[in-house]
Amino acid sequence: MVRILLILLVVACAGVMGNWSSDKNSRDRLNFVIDSQNSINVGNLRDYDDKHSMRKASRVPFVGKIPPAEDGAGVARYIVRNSVWGSLASLSTMTDITGFPFTDVCSLSDGPPNNSTGVPYFYMTPLDLTAKNFEKDPRGSLSMTLAEGNYCVENNFDPEDPRCAHVVLTGKVVKVKTGTDEEIFAQKALFTRHPSMRTWPKDHNWFFAKLEIQKISLLDYFGGVKIVNVDEYFHAGS
Repeated sequence: MVRILLILLVVACAGVMGNWSSDKNSRDRLNFVIDSQNSINVGNLRDYDDKHSMRKASRVPFVGKIPPAEDGAGVARYIVRNSVWGSLASLSTMTDITGFPFTDVCSLSDGPPNNSTGVPYFYMTPLDLTAKNFEKDPRGSLSMTLAEGNYCVENNFDPEDPRCAHVVLTGKVVKVKTGTDEEIFAQKALFTRHPSMRTWPKDHNWFFAKLEIQKISLLDYFGGVKIVNVDEYFHAGS
């Protein structure tokens, strides 16, 4: 018991004294490992970080060069055009959390390659909680980030770093009308970027949906969130 208490005390003290700054030297922080004899060995975390940090993660490369931070509409369109998934927020209809914010990862596409529209399309099933939420209340927000690609990794930006830009599109998620040219376009947009969707279970009653954008919030540099004009956003891709 005494040995265990001493181990916990040393670990606690190390946590208080550790420097967790973003400085490169902070990667030399100490890692306490209890070996088979219950003794404490001090190891360097550098090898662990090199193998497991976000810098080593495999990501889908974004196409084209990111516009300058001064071009907020261009940056927003760049992120949306290159994103294949995002965090989609709705208002929950589940018991005990009715009305609470509810987020889910959702595959998306704003168009086939070389035909970006700026409108995020989704492939949904009525069995999904998010789809059920939108059936009752279509209001929602979609978040996408440069962290999905290689840009932030290559520049050593944490996903929360403002320079690792992210955009939030807010509006209403509605079904695309069946039998329309838009439904054909939505299918092409999603199936070309998510080929496995073609093989998803037919008995799930899949349908195409889209986000009708009402507001665009962008954080792409220090100084706070920018509100991007919706018309400028759509014209940025023309």
